[in-house]
Amino acid sequence: MALYQIPNDSPYQRTLWNLSGAAIFSLLGILLFSFFKSAGLSDSVAHSIGWAAGVIMVASVLGLTLLSVKDTTWKLKRKLRLEVSDGKIIQSSDDTEAIEIPLNNIESLHEYRGWLLIRGVEPGRQISIPKEIDEFETLKRELTSYHPVIVAKAKVFPLSFLPFVLLIIAWLLLLTSHSRAIVLCDGIVVLGLQGAGTYSLLRTLRGKTKLKLIVLTLVLTWLTIAWVVFQEVKAVL
Repeated sequence: MALYQIPNDSPYQRTLWNLSGAAIFSLLGILLFSFFKSAGLSDSVAHSIGWAAGVIMVASVLGLTLLSVKDTTWKLKRKLRLEVSDGKIIQSSDDTEAIEIPLNNIESLHEYRGWLLIRGVEPGRQISIPKEIDEFETLKRELTSYHPVIVAKAKVFPLSFLPFVLLIIAWLLLLTSHSRAIVLCDGIVVLGLQGAGTYSLLRTLRGKTKLKLIVLTLVLTWLTIAWVVFQEVKAVL
């Protein structure tokens, strides 16, 4: 009998905290500098602060979103247990009933986006194996002795990046336009997209990971964005 499981320690946890800490210190430094020097700031310095805040904001939000989703997915994968015994592969977890597929009854074996998908001859029999399990390659070699692996190309969905593209475009227009209407509209769009992203991220992570550093990063991001929008709107009024 061979038992395969996901390691307990997430490889994304440290990177997540490091990114949050770097974003917090950077945004806090920008806010403190701008608050204490706001009266004497030239336009070029104010725009430089705005550009710096925009880069940090986009990078931190995008990085936190990707890493948080990966870390949450890792925690869900840890519930899976895979066992090869008596000529069968068995998948079980705390939330679902065990699924068994005899090794000589494997109908198809696909590798797709970091998963090994096993479909049995019986309808509805399917097992998904994440590549992060211990001894993944060993298990894969054992399974390929019963059926060849078909590697499926990962599909890219450009629309999934649309909110970030819109956020970058709105931020660029906010910092470069001299039109009152454009600056006001872009300020609203930036705040709205940030709000939607924050809500979506917190909803995804609710009850699944520690949120203190992430929430603090998002709060500082909000304060920085609000300050930049306020300065840009004041400059065109």
